[in-house]
Amino acid sequence: MIEIWWNFFELIVTVFEEFVIIHFICKFLGHNFSTLKGKVIYVSGSLVGSVIVSVVDFLVNYESWLGAVYMSYWFIFALLFVDGKFFNKLFAVLLANMILICSNSLISSSLSNVFKSDLTIVYSQRGVIRLLAILLQQITILYVYSLILKFLDRTFISLKKHECRLVISIFIISFFSLVMMHIVFYNVEFNRYVTVFVLASEIGIISLNYICLYMTIALSKSNKTAEVLRLKELQYEHNIQYAETIRVQYDDMRSMRHDIKQHFAVIQRLHLDGDFDEAIRYTNSCVESISKPEIFIDVGDVFINALLNSKLSIAKSKGIDVMCRAGNGILGINAYDLCNLLGNILDNAIEGTQKVSRGMFIEVVMEADEFKLNIRVSNSIEKSVLETNKNLRTSKGEQELHGLGIKTIRSLAEKYNGTADFYEEGLIFYCHVIMYK
Repeated sequence: MIEIWWNFFELIVTVFEEFVIIHFICKFLGHNFSTLKGKVIYVSGSLVGSVIVSVVDFLVNYESWLGAVYMSYWFIFALLFVDGKFFNKLFAVLLANMILICSNSLISSSLSNVFKSDLTIVYSQRGVIRLLAILLQQITILYVYSLILKFLDRTFISLKKHECRLVISIFIISFFSLVMMHIVFYNVEFNRYVTVFVLASEIGIISLNYICLYMTIALSKSNKTAEVLRLKELQYEHNIQYAETIRVQYDDMRSMRHDIKQHFAVIQRLHLDGDFDEAIRYTNSCVESISKPEIFIDVGDVFINALLNSKLSIAKSKGIDVMCRAGNGILGINAYDLCNLLGNILDNAIEGTQKVSRGMFIEVVMEADEFKLNIRVSNSIEKSVLETNKNLRTSKGEQELHGLGIKTIRSLAEKYNGTADFYEEGLIFYCHVIMYK
């Protein structure tokens, strides 16, 4: 009877632990728990993980290297069912595993040292020591997971590839070091000096991982700050362009006004002299010669009109056919943000279209209602872009300084709870942004 109750207790603990671990991984990666799909993914992933752990526990008393099976499952689960970047998923899984391994190792070694008993008793013999170890382990991992999630507070780890590789390598080395230490400890008779040595070594490894985690978070914040500064620098450059465009248009309008006054004076003189035929000819020549800036689109905002006029004029000067369709209704979207968004989209479209040998075109469609703004910009391409560059990485030399356009577009769409999608239909590339007011 005791055996049945003990098995039931361990099963409950296994399910609880798996739910806690999967919750940590999902929460770390920003998984949406509010939807039915999100809840099903979380519960299903936790139950499947519980089955895997139960099977492994049934086969062996101490998992040792088989712990890698759990880690592999968590990574596959995150890869297939949770949103996020590859390295963020790998980092979350390794972090969850390291917290689990470190807490289990530290508690089991401490109890072995306190009760002066072999580690085999802590891991296999069903008694007070094992019961205490299990309870302390679950409390510890639950507390540490909650602490880390609270500390991160919905911010994601932002590391460069080489930084991520270094952090991940530290986790992997620590994992194998702790496992090897416990395999040795598990297979030797109890010795006071050995337990103290193992416990001290584990505390050292755990301390190094804590320092590594602290440095990772600090480095991540530094990277985010640097990226924000680069984005602000890019936005500043766009603002300078917008201001220059408005200044040029104002100067053109002043010049045009001066010319029109002179033309009206001549026409008035011809009318007073009764030379009506000459007045008509002169008027016609004025209409043909007046250079008027071409307004492609009017959305009811002078700043956005100036931006669109500037960018589309540049496109037309490069031999690109331009088509625009838009209307009013952009109120509710900050003009500064919208100029920044459109500027990046059109810059990318112009750059992509210039690679086409013939049939160059850009089409801009802006549709708005009382709830949202739809922006769809399409341009011709020579060959598929997404086929060879799915993540739309920049092809320019300094990737740290360039390639911010796509990030800016997605960031601004998210700011208004919208989306930014990039897709292709034949040899036409589309950027479709939805922004909610």
